[in-house]
Amino acid sequence: MVNLYWKEVVNLTVFSNEDEAEHVRKIFQWKLEGLGNYIIAKKLIESKVPTRQNSNWRGVTVDGIIKNKIYKGIREWNKDDLENYFEVNLDKYIIDPELWDKVNKVYKENIKNVGKKQQFNYLLDDILYCGKCGQKYFGKKRVQSTDSSYRCRGMVKFANHVCRDNRGVNIEKMDTFVIKHLFENKSLKELLINAPKNEGELSVLRQNLADLTKKKDAEIKNKNKLYKLLSNPDLEYDDQLINDYTKSKNKLGKLTDEINELSQKIAEVGNLKRNDLTKTLIESYTKDIDFGILKKLVNSLIERIEIDYDRKPSSHGGVFQFKIKYKNFEESSLFMSKSTLYEYFWIGYNRTQSITPEDLEEDREMEKGILSYKFKINSEEDYLNYLKENSLELKDEENPWSKNFIGNEISTSMNEKIIFTKEELINVN
Repeated sequence: MVNLYWKEVVNLTVFSNEDEAEHVRKIFQWKLEGLGNYIIAKKLIESKVPTRQNSNWRGVTVDGIIKNKIYKGIREWNKDDLENYFEVNLDKYIIDPELWDKVNKVYKENIKNVGKKQQFNYLLDDILYCGKCGQKYFGKKRVQSTDSSYRCRGMVKFANHVCRDNRGVNIEKMDTFVIKHLFENKSLKELLINAPKNEGELSVLRQNLADLTKKKDAEIKNKNKLYKLLSNPDLEYDDQLINDYTKSKNKLGKLTDEINELSQKIAEVGNLKRNDLTKTLIESYTKDIDFGILKKLVNSLIERIEIDYDRKPSSHGGVFQFKIKYKNFEESSLFMSKSTLYEYFWIGYNRTQSITPEDLEEDREMEKGILSYKFKINSEEDYLNYLKENSLELKDEENPWSKNFIGNEISTSMNEKIIFTKEELINVN
């Protein structure tokens, strides 16, 4: 802090040069009148008032004087050490304590209000992802500009990022597209409310839950055994035993968390009322709906939207691709749009994996047949060796010999459009 114009003596009494003290009083008076720090600094420079170190006056210097309690006769000690901080009342002051308090109160209130940014609503910032790097998109709306868009965080942070060729999307256009797709499109509503429950995934999830439960039961027995050993006075300070007990407790905690998460997933996937709930959510939308409710509806229906952009010369100015994954469904949709973003072509509606046990087994045998015919792979050992030899990543859900195999994706051509004009854009702010 700035201790301008003050001289300290051994008994903590202080005195000041009266001319210098007058400048401090002017600073407080100007502040009370509503002048900003930089304007006050400019006035002091124009008046050729010297600073303690013979440098130019700056806004931060004025700020230091305004906040310094020594000018109201209080000396602060150990300001950077809260535990040892204390104050000493001096027998002199330059600024009346009541005036000092009044100025600082007004100053703090002004700081809260100065530069306060206008708050905007961003409908899709929780569900938009970059199709190239996987990072989230964020909304950036400008008050006096039409350049308001959702953009990839990675592209903004790093100049040579992997998704540098991707593009942001206009906020109002993207919001309008999603609202029209979810709440005004009859085809989507019919597809979702009639979508079959994923029995294949449920079967896998339930088996995983049973396996985790067995592990948890075994770990509980292990922890109890270690606890009994620690109860022995001869072993209670055994470092290895204490370490093993701590590890067992931590492992048990992780297993419990995994079981809770898996149980929640099973509840979501196996929800018999899922389709009815989806119908209710879609039909809850009205044009005068509150923003908070609208955002909850969107987040309840969509898990994520991946955005990709093709800049190739043949694409006539660029083409966007939007992959929409619906929440608690294995279904997704693929849309394409020109860079103007007023016309969206619904290319396909996809099911990412088998739904029934019969479909799953059919896909499993088909995949094994293809691998045998194309690559002479006739066993899981052959499959794993092939991946290793070709430096390919093992994905358990794609391995037809694995219990976690999910089956093949099925696509349905939609051939529908969502079109709107500039006048039809929806502004949620």
